[in-house]
Amino acid sequence: MPDWQWVQKRFEKLGLHRKHDSGLNIWICEVTGPRKSRKLHGYLLIDANWLFDAVPPNNPYLRVTQEI
Repeated sequence: MPDWQWVQKRFEKLGLHRKHDSGLNIWICEVTGPRKSRKLHGYLLIDANWLFDAVPPNNPYLRVTQEI
């Protein structure tokens, strides 16, 4: 198993992320700027305080778009 898969599985076992009703872990988000839009795939944390001492503000250009 590659190192990145090992790290990903260990993170998932911590249970710090939101899951879809279907049990999937990865969410699709869209970042929309003045000139471009991009889709991101990743985890959504249940509580950002676990990762940050001071939680950054929500990004107004980022939104969850759909399930995978």
